[in-house]
Amino acid sequence: MTATKVTSYAAGLDTPELQKLTAKHTQLLDTVDTLRGNNLGKYVEIPQIVVVGDQSSGKSSVLSAISQVQFPARGNICTRFATELSLRVADEPKLEATIRAHEDETEDIKEHLGAFKITQTEFDKLPEIIEAASKHMHIAEGQNFYSRHTLSIKISGPSVPQLTLVDLPGFYTFGRDNQPIEFAEVVKELAKEYMENKNSIILAVIAASYTTANQRILELIKQSDFSERALGIITKPDLMPRGGDSEAEILDLLKNRGSTFMRYGWHVLRNIGEGEAMDFEERDAQEEVYFAQKLWRNIPQNDRGIATLRKKLCDVLLMHIAEKLPLVAKRIDELVEQYDHKVTELPEARDEINGCQRYLLRLTEKFAQITRQVTGATSMTFDFDIAAQGDLTEAASASMEKRNLRARVRDMNKDFVMAMLLCGSKHIVQWRDPQDASAWIQPVTGDVQSRIVQRYGLSPSIQITQEEFEKYVDRLATLIRANELPDDATAKLVMPIFFEQSQPWGALANRHADMVLEETQTVVGDILKSITENDESTRANITDTFIKPFFTKRRKALYKKIQELLPLQHASRYPVAVELLYQYKLSKRQEKRRKRLELKQMEQQDTSIQIPSQANNPQAVKHITTVPEAGRTTSVLDGMMVYYNMTVQTFVTNVVMLAIENELMVQIPGIFTMDKVIRELGTAGQIELVRESSQSKIQREKLACDLENLKRGKELCNQWIKDNKNARTCSFEIQDLAD
Repeated sequence: MTATKVTSYAAGLDTPELQKLTAKHTQLLDTVDTLRGNNLGKYVEIPQIVVVGDQSSGKSSVLSAISQVQFPARGNICTRFATELSLRVADEPKLEATIRAHEDETEDIKEHLGAFKITQTEFDKLPEIIEAASKHMHIAEGQNFYSRHTLSIKISGPSVPQLTLVDLPGFYTFGRDNQPIEFAEVVKELAKEYMENKNSIILAVIAASYTTANQRILELIKQSDFSERALGIITKPDLMPRGGDSEAEILDLLKNRGSTFMRYGWHVLRNIGEGEAMDFEERDAQEEVYFAQKLWRNIPQNDRGIATLRKKLCDVLLMHIAEKLPLVAKRIDELVEQYDHKVTELPEARDEINGCQRYLLRLTEKFAQITRQVTGATSMTFDFDIAAQGDLTEAASASMEKRNLRARVRDMNKDFVMAMLLCGSKHIVQWRDPQDASAWIQPVTGDVQSRIVQRYGLSPSIQITQEEFEKYVDRLATLIRANELPDDATAKLVMPIFFEQSQPWGALANRHADMVLEETQTVVGDILKSITENDESTRANITDTFIKPFFTKRRKALYKKIQELLPLQHASRYPVAVELLYQYKLSKRQEKRRKRLELKQMEQQDTSIQIPSQANNPQAVKHITTVPEAGRTTSVLDGMMVYYNMTVQTFVTNVVMLAIENELMVQIPGIFTMDKVIRELGTAGQIELVRESSQSKIQREKLACDLENLKRGKELCNQWIKDNKNARTCSFEIQDLAD
C-alpha cells in the first residue's frame, strides 16, 4: 500500500463521533503499548487482543483486511513467532519493525535481536520485513522452526484503526518437511500462554470452508473459560458448500448460542480469493456485494464485513483496556513495593577500600556482639532469634534453644558426664556387696541413657561378676610377677587394671569434642548468615578465610589437650595420685566394708566369729580372709576403684574446663574481628573478602531495571487514570456510540 492511498482506507471509522475520542484512545493504547514495550508483560497481565486459529484459517487475511497492510501467507512465515501489530492514527504514514527478545534469553541474544530495526513509509514491503525478521531469529529449515521472540510492527497513518493485536502461529495436525509434527504441541502451548492471560481478548478465527469439528481452536476454547473473553471470526464463507450442513452450521454459529457461545459474539468476513488481484478498496467493495446476497440478509450488519469489524474491535479493546487498566495499576503498585523491598535486601554496593572497611567493621562488630552473647560472655538477648517478636511457640523455643550455644554446650557436657558413667569403664563389676560399686560406673537402664550411648558411638561397659574380676586380677598378678615379695605386688597391679578400665576415656572425650565443635560451627554459621543476610559471596569468603581455618585449628588443639589430660603411662609421664587423699579414701572404703560385715554378723547373731575393729585388733581380718591371695585381690580392687573414682572426676572436669572452655568457647568471639582482618589481610585482601559478587551486581542491575520499568508503568497508568478522572469514562462513551 502506498502513502498516497493511506489517507483513504478505514473509512468505516472516519466519523466525527469517533474522531472526538481519537486523542483519548491513542493515549490509552499508547500507555498499554509502552507497558508492553518496557517488558511489563513479564510482571503483569497487559490487556491485548490475541489472534488464534488453525493454519489456513485466514488469520493473515483478517489482519490484512483490518490494517490494510498486506500480510504474507506464503510459507506461513509470519506464523513462526508471535507478531504484535499496533495500529495508530498519525498525520504521516510510518511502519516500524523491531524484535523483542524473550525475557529468559541471554544478554548476548537480546543484544543481537535488539539490533533489528526497520523503518519505512511504504507498507507494501511487510512480507520482506517479516522474512528478514525470521532470518534474524535464525528460523530456517532444519534449525529453529518456531521462536519465543516477538516481532513488533507499529503502523501509523491518517484514519488508521486504533488497535493492538498479537498474531500467533496457527495450530496444525499434520506435519511436513519444514514443519515437523512434534512442534504442533509447541504451537499449542505458545497460544495457550497468551490465551490464559486474564486480560487478553481472544480473536478466534475459523474457516467456513472446513468443518468446525476439525478446527482445534474451537476445541481449545471449550476446554476453559476462554469463551468469556472471546470474539469469533468466520472467514472464507464463499468457499463453504451451499445448502448443506456446513452452511447451516456456520449460520448457527453467528447466532452465538450453546457450546459455541462467545462473549463478544461472532463476525463473518469474506477474504480475497485465490487469483483475485485487487487492492483493499476493491476487496471491501467486493465483500459488501457478497454480503448483500439473500443468504446473509438476516445476519445483523454489525456482525458482517470488515468495516464493522474494525469498529467492533476498537470498541471491545478500548472498553476492555479501560476496565482492566486500574487493576494493572494496582498490581504494579504491589510489585513496586515488593521490588523496593528486594533492593533493600541486597548487600550494599562496594568496590573501594573505604566502603569495604566500613562494611567489614559493621560485620565484625555484630559478629563479636552475638558470639559473646551465645557463649555466655554477656547477657543473652533476642537479636539472634525469631523469639524477638514475642513468638513463644514450640518452634520458636526450639530455635532459641538451638542458637543459645552456652545452654547447648552445658547440656552436652551433662551428656558427656553420663556417657563417662555408662561407657567410661571397660567393665562394670557386679559386686557381692552392692555398696562396693562406684557411682562413676553405672549400667544402662533407660531409653535416655541408651540414646546417649548411641550418640557417643561406644558400647556400654561389659558386665562381669566380682569372682570373674578377681580371677582376672589373679591371672594378671601371675603374669607380671618378678622377684618381689608377695605383698609387694599389690601396688604394681592397681595401675595396669586402672589403665584397662579407663581405655574408653580418650574416645569418649574426642567424640564429645567433635560434637561440641559441630554444634558450635553450626551456630557460628547461623550467626554469620544472620549478619551477612543475602550477601552469600561475602559469607562464603569469610567462611573460607576465617571460620573453617579456626575450627580446623581448634579441633587439633582439642585433641592435643585431651591427650594431655588422659592418665596415660608412657616414657615421659606416669599418673600419680594425691597420696593423702588416696590413702584416706582407700581406708574409708575398707572401713565401711568392715562395718557392713560387722553389722551383717550381728544381724545373723553368729558369735562363732567376732570381727573387732582394726583399731582394737589389727589381726582380725585374718579370721575372715584366710587365703593371702584373696586379701591381695581385694586390696588391688579397692585401690583401683579408689584411684578410678578420683581420676575420672578430675578428667571430666579438665575436659570441660581446660579443653572445651579454654581451647574452644573462649576463643569463639575472636574468630572474626577487625584487628584480625587488618592483621592477616592487606588492602587487596580486604577488598576481595567483601567485594560485591558479579552475581549480586547482575541481580542489582536486573532489579534496578525491573523497578524502573515498574515505576514507569505505574506513572503511565496513574497519569491516564488521573487525566480521565474515571477510568471507565472511555468505556461508557464508546458503549454509547456502539449503541
